[in-house]
Amino acid sequence: MKHIEILTDLHPRSDRALDRAALVADACGGELAITHAVDPASPADRARTEEEGALFVDAQGYLRTALALARPLPARWTTLEGDAGDVLPEHLDREKPDLVVTGTGRDYTLGKIILGSLADRIAAASRVPLLVVKRRPVGPYRHVLVAFDGSARAGAALATALQFAPGAQVLGLFAAGDVDPARADAKTVQAAFDRVLDAHAAAAGAPRPKADLQMAGDDILSAMIAAEREWKPDLCAFGRSEKPGLLALERGSHSGLLMAHLRSDTLLGQR
Repeated sequence: MKHIEILTDLHPRSDRALDRAALVADACGGELAITHAVDPASPADRARTEEEGALFVDAQGYLRTALALARPLPARWTTLEGDAGDVLPEHLDREKPDLVVTGTGRDYTLGKIILGSLADRIAAASRVPLLVVKRRPVGPYRHVLVAFDGSARAGAALATALQFAPGAQVLGLFAAGDVDPARADAKTVQAAFDRVLDAHAAAAGAPRPKADLQMAGDDILSAMIAAEREWKPDLCAFGRSEKPGLLALERGSHSGLLMAHLRSDTLLGQR
């Protein structure tokens, strides 16, 4: 995970996403690309944005931060002109980052999925994992809650979370009512869960992560919300639905509802 793209609207709360992206990049040995979109009809906005960029990235191309990172973190600032809902997805399609990070904004909450919102358009247009930062980081992720049904998409979400949450304790939830019994049962899902953990340990040359997979009744949405309330994870991860584009995040889909209702940072896996 070498190229991490953070989308920011320069709202004061956007420093949460920036700090989390920096921690992830530091843990993965990656670089940051910070991107902001401005109205081309407002030269004043463009000038202000360039000034803001100098506050994020120094003259040597490193992130300005008070975080205690293991190394100076390479970073670059990009200003795009145009409607954010159009130019940001196009930018991500060109750049093809390994991870997109964003947070809460001025006029919208990027973590709250409402059909037609900017978050919808970014998530639907990008095939890479999307991390929505909702809480101020206090350190690396330590407790990761994962919705896991044995599918390739759920496996990808779990694998991504393990990459930038090394050493975290993982709790997977499997809701049998949300899976076709002919395609997966508890034993099959457990085997798929174990394969992801073993593959991560082998690739990282590290011990297998501490992880447990639990049955969660018939409704994964209710189970995730209840587990978040009780277990208090700092990251919740889940895969996309099998529907394409915006349909994968429409109202009523598990991905969209989880993004909207969970209070922890949320990771939407790659498509």
